[in-house]
Amino acid sequence: MPVERPDPYRFAGQPVPDDVRSNRDVSSGRVYIILLDDLNVAPLRTNIVRRHAREFIERQFGPHDLAAVVVTSGRKDAAQEFTSDPALLLRAVDHFVGQRLQSAEMQRIDDYYQSLAHSGSDQNEPADPVTRNQSFDPSNLERGQRAVGVLNTLRSLAEFLESVRGRRKALLWFSEGIDYPMAEVFSSQSGNEINAATRDAISAAAQANVNIFALDPRGLIGMTTDFVENMRAGAPDVMGTDKNRPVGTPASGTQGNIMSPKR
Repeated sequence: MPVERPDPYRFAGQPVPDDVRSNRDVSSGRVYIILLDDLNVAPLRTNIVRRHAREFIERQFGPHDLAAVVVTSGRKDAAQEFTSDPALLLRAVDHFVGQRLQSAEMQRIDDYYQSLAHSGSDQNEPADPVTRNQSFDPSNLERGQRAVGVLNTLRSLAEFLESVRGRRKALLWFSEGIDYPMAEVFSSQSGNEINAATRDAISAAAQANVNIFALDPRGLIGMTTDFVENMRAGAPDVMGTDKNRPVGTPASGTQGNIMSPKR
């Protein structure tokens, strides 16, 4: 559908909010839910999410559209019920603050070096087996709970939009993705629950005819800050593939091989 951009009234160079509403052609507008995933956005990228959410509201939100702002943490001050007033939506967006935990890979590296510091050992001694066993990671439980909560929120919002008829419906999900070690069988206590919640969210969106647009504030995956940090430090070699180093020692990264130009 073409975007109908209203021409805002201005007084002394400042836009004046329109306080007149009409139900004429109201069914021609679209319905949006702007889901700000503060549980999966790093605090340092808070302003990036705010900027892009504001750009969408200011440039793409039409006079007959309806939108709501929802945050995955449940904060009331950063949420806004359905409205056609862009000023209310922008006010809610400005209260967004990212609360993502440190990435699992970086947490694993920090735990390894902290264990060395507390034990007083050097790099040539074997690492503590508890340190290199991710099933003892206390943050895994919280990561799993956050993942399930976010996916259940997607499902609930899709089910709510199922009752909306005659309008285009879209859910804009600003998120850095689910941070959980799904591929590691022994440490993924919540893996099955997360898979089930994912299927339920996709089924609910398909049944409600809701388009979900996932928008990552990091940009293109593969050259992000998180990727550079992980490649530079290297993840711990928990499988012991390097026979010359103790099990659990962070493997040497390939950052230099990827980024350095050939001479």
